[in-house]
Amino acid sequence: DMLLAAYLGSPPMKLVPARPSGTQLIMPLATMLLDDDLRDRIGGRDLVVVGIRPEDCHESSSPAAASITDEVEFTTRVDDVEWRGSTQLAYLGFEIDPEVEDRLVEVEDLLDFDLFQSFVVAELTADNPLRPGMSIRVVVPREKVHVFDPETGENLSLLSA
Repeated sequence: DMLLAAYLGSPPMKLVPARPSGTQLIMPLATMLLDDDLRDRIGGRDLVVVGIRPEDCHESSSPAAASITDEVEFTTRVDDVEWRGSTQLAYLGFEIDPEVEDRLVEVEDLLDFDLFQSFVVAELTADNPLRPGMSIRVVVPREKVHVFDPETGENLSLLSA
């Protein structure tokens, strides 16, 4: 459930709006290829919400990233960094299309919950200290990317395994 996902965990999953387009899912930060199963489940929806957990993000040059074969990757600027001892949290901002923003606000009003923030959080190892303003390339295993229906909160990606 999208509401639970956005609330649980420390830090919790971040939700990113995405537009299905043929075999692709277009997000502000990245484009993800859709397999047939997921495309079928998205069906006629013109807007979905992608959930990414901070611990599923890896810096592209890390050993963990090297072992991922099916990935979603993006390069973006670091807005802020928070140290957590052995890990660091990188806050990665993005722009939301005004028309999409309006629809997300409608969903939030419906749920009476502030779900959407215009950033993703990546929980990365502390061996490469990041600074705000740096550029970073992040990879996420595709099977760790969740796709939700924004209106019902249903997880559309659960059955794709």
